[in-house]
Amino acid sequence: MDKKLEPYYLSAETALSIVSKKFNIKIDIKEDDINLRFKKYDRNNTDDSIQMKNFFLSLGLSLQDILFNNGEDLLNEPMP
Repeated sequence: MDKKLEPYYLSAETALSIVSKKFNIKIDIKEDDINLRFKKYDRNNTDDSIQMKNFFLSLGLSLQDILFNNGEDLLNEPMP
């Protein structure tokens, strides 16, 4: 039986924080810049998804859709 997973949404700032802690790197981006870029981010809009992925690629990171059963799974899930 397939289980329907709920999407767990992270802000760009939170995602960058998790990535920088996991890989022990410093990502120096102004919070205002993140808010400006992703203020109107819509996950279902292809252009917005491409913009988000390109932003992470420009940092040398790859962004993929990750689904969790609930928010607590994020704490137990190894980052790629």
